Amino acid sequence: MQIQIGDRVRSFDFARDRDCYVEGVVEGFDMDGSRYRIRIENKVWLNEADAGPFDEYACPPVNGSPCLGGGVTAFVELM
Repeated sequence: MQIQIGDRVRSFDFARDRDCYVEGVVEGFDMDGSRYRIRIENKVWLNEADAGPFDEYACPPVNGSPCLGGGVTAFVELM
Protein backbone atom coordinates (compact mmCIF):
# COMPACT_ATOMS: atom_id res chain seq x y z
CA MET A 1 0.00 0.00 0.00
CA GLN A 2 1.33 3.40 -0.97
CA ILE A 3 1.68 6.01 1.76
CA GLN A 4 -0.42 9.11 1.15
CA ILE A 5 -1.00 12.55 2.62
CA GLY A 6 -2.96 12.22 5.86
CA ASP A 7 -1.59 8.76 6.75
CA ARG A 8 -0.19 8.15 10.25
CA VAL A 9 3.27 6.61 9.89
CA ARG A 10 6.33 5.43 11.77
CA SER A 11 9.67 6.36 10.18
CA PHE A 12 12.72 4.40 11.33
CA ASP A 13 16.08 6.18 11.55
CA PHE A 14 18.24 3.19 10.66
CA ALA A 15 17.75 0.20 8.34
CA ARG A 16 18.59 -2.47 10.92
CA ASP A 17 17.58 -0.69 14.14
CA ARG A 18 13.90 -0.56 15.06
CA ASP A 19 14.58 1.13 18.41
CA CYS A 20 14.88 4.66 16.95
CA TYR A 21 12.01 6.27 15.07
CA VAL A 22 9.52 9.10 14.81
CA GLU A 23 5.76 8.87 14.43
CA GLY A 24 3.48 11.41 12.84
CA VAL A 25 1.21 12.39 9.98
CA VAL A 26 2.30 12.76 6.36
CA GLU A 27 1.48 16.36 5.42
CA GLY A 28 3.03 16.32 1.97
CA PHE A 29 6.07 15.57 -0.13
CA ASP A 30 9.07 17.66 -1.13
CA MET A 31 8.96 19.45 -4.48
CA ASP A 32 10.20 16.55 -6.61
CA GLY A 33 8.24 13.95 -4.61
CA SER A 34 11.30 12.03 -3.38
CA ARG A 35 10.78 12.63 0.38
CA TYR A 36 7.84 12.45 2.76
CA ARG A 37 7.09 15.50 4.92
CA ILE A 38 5.99 14.11 8.29
CA ARG A 39 4.82 16.33 11.16
CA ILE A 40 6.41 14.69 14.20
CA GLU A 41 4.03 13.69 17.03
CA ASN A 42 6.29 11.23 18.87
CA LYS A 43 10.04 10.50 18.98
CA VAL A 44 11.67 7.33 20.29
CA TRP A 45 15.42 6.83 20.71
CA LEU A 46 16.71 3.44 21.90
CA ASN A 47 13.15 2.57 23.00
CA GLU A 48 12.92 5.71 25.18
CA ALA A 49 10.14 8.16 24.25
CA ASP A 50 10.92 11.88 24.15
CA ALA A 51 8.36 13.94 26.07
CA GLY A 52 7.85 16.60 23.38
CA PRO A 53 5.95 18.70 22.41
CA PHE A 54 7.36 18.81 18.90
CA ASP A 55 7.17 21.56 16.31
CA GLU A 56 9.23 19.94 13.59
CA TYR A 57 9.15 17.66 10.59
CA ALA A 58 10.98 14.56 9.45
CA CYS A 59 11.70 14.21 5.73
CA PRO A 60 12.77 10.63 5.04
CA PRO A 61 13.11 9.27 1.49
CA VAL A 62 9.97 7.85 -0.11
CA ASN A 63 9.88 4.05 0.14
CA GLY A 64 11.46 2.51 -2.95
CA SER A 65 14.09 5.24 -3.35
CA PRO A 66 17.63 3.93 -4.05
CA CYS A 67 19.92 3.55 -1.00
CA LEU A 68 23.53 4.73 -1.13
CA GLY A 69 24.80 1.24 -0.28
CA GLY A 70 22.50 -0.51 -2.75
CA GLY A 71 18.92 -1.68 -2.51
CA VAL A 72 15.93 0.55 -1.89
CA THR A 73 14.47 2.34 1.13
CA ALA A 74 11.57 0.90 3.13
CA PHE A 75 11.89 2.78 6.42
CA VAL A 76 8.41 4.34 6.62
CA GLU A 77 5.46 2.17 7.68
CA LEU A 78 1.75 2.83 8.02
CA MET A 79 0.49 2.72 11.60
